[in-house]
Amino acid sequence: MNKLWFFGDSFCHPCSNDALPIWWGTLLSKKINKEIILQSAGGQSITDTVVRLNNSYRNIKPNDTVMISYTTPYRIYFDNLSVSFVDGEITNPQHYTQRQLDAIKLYMLELYSEHHQKVQWITYVSYIQNQIVPALEKNNVEVKQFYSFEKYNIHSPMPILDLPEASKWVLEKGDESILKTPGHFGNDEVGNFNLEWAEHIYE
Repeated sequence: MNKLWFFGDSFCHPCSNDALPIWWGTLLSKKINKEIILQSAGGQSITDTVVRLNNSYRNIKPNDTVMISYTTPYRIYFDNLSVSFVDGEITNPQHYTQRQLDAIKLYMLELYSEHHQKVQWITYVSYIQNQIVPALEKNNVEVKQFYSFEKYNIHSPMPILDLPEASKWVLEKGDESILKTPGHFGNDEVGNFNLEWAEHIYE
């Protein structure tokens, strides 16, 4: 059976076993009859996405499908550990040891640069879109891409693509309560847009 690969952050991941049956990726896998391979993760940085794409490249076969979500620049990768920042604060600090938190905070104080994060983001997104994706497509792999959040318009020698923006799409359909659900596309309680997103992103 051919495979349906997922790379990126929580917009490309169910984020909960309970949410898996209604998750858009599950619905899409049934529609196109391909086995799900999750290389995505909640909070995954763009650097982690590049690393996983590079590591998985040789295992992605002709007629497989690859889904890629491009996350925010404000996630930093430390050797298989992605750290998210919102307004200068570490999100989900319970996921890290105190020693790791102390090291991350010191990094933020002494070495962190918002400009550097944006430049790194555009570099990696451009690399994926202009190098990895064409190579996959040349090998008869179907690739679908989207931005999890707003696309950052930062100068790049090789312009990046205009693609759907998932969070914006969700808010056009509903409200913040949908974004707060595992996977971010809702459920039967607040409104379920998983099937609609699967159809939208795969058209």
